[in-house]
Amino acid sequence: MQQQPPYGQMPHGQTPHGQMPGTFGPGGAPPGGMPNAKLPGSTTFVGVGALIFALLGFCGSGLGLLGQAQQGQQQEQVRQMQAQFGNEGGMGSMMEEMAAVQEKMFLPTLAMQLIFFLVAAMLAAVGFFVLTRNTRATSLGPQLLFAAAGLSVLGTALEIWAQHETMSAMTRAMEGGGPGAAMLDGMMGFGLAFAYGCAGGWLLLKLGFVFWGASHLRKPEIAGFFGGARALGPRGE
Repeated sequence: MQQQPPYGQMPHGQTPHGQMPGTFGPGGAPPGGMPNAKLPGSTTFVGVGALIFALLGFCGSGLGLLGQAQQGQQQEQVRQMQAQFGNEGGMGSMMEEMAAVQEKMFLPTLAMQLIFFLVAAMLAAVGFFVLTRNTRATSLGPQLLFAAAGLSVLGTALEIWAQHETMSAMTRAMEGGGPGAAMLDGMMGFGLAFAYGCAGGWLLLKLGFVFWGASHLRKPEIAGFFGGARALGPRGE
């Protein structure tokens, strides 16, 4: 016959209310947290996803900043081509237009790349906090994600505007360029629409992840996994 535990003690492997060890009831983690429990899969996904977005952001903004640093050399090449071809076939005016738009777009494009770099740094910080189970994941993580969302909208707006200005300058440069100009103009229009779609789609994907991640980290029961006490209700529940 199985021996019953002494009065007031639970059988081995069980906790009050029939919970298994390492799990929480409907109220979430107990006050004081349970920092040694395994992170939920959705919480781990927030950390890994933030690091992936950060890595892609660092790569994109890093290449953009490298291109900005080489813009002076590119402008010098444009001037050499302009001097070589003169105004033959409208080439000189096109080179002049391209040099002007590059100079005009330098500061806005630089600001855009710096914004995207800052967004990547914020996402990397959130991913690091979550995966290392730092208490800042729930106290600072949502604020960083919301700030990253706002900066992403600003950076994407600058990106779309810069693309529009560049394509418009190329279209003006090709005016009166012969029968091939119409085909090139159509190709540039398609390229601009494609660029808009990519920028907008990437922004929506990032915003969806950011807002979902922020709302997840703000859940009271998540704080217990990071060593923090979950928020109690007005009756201390």
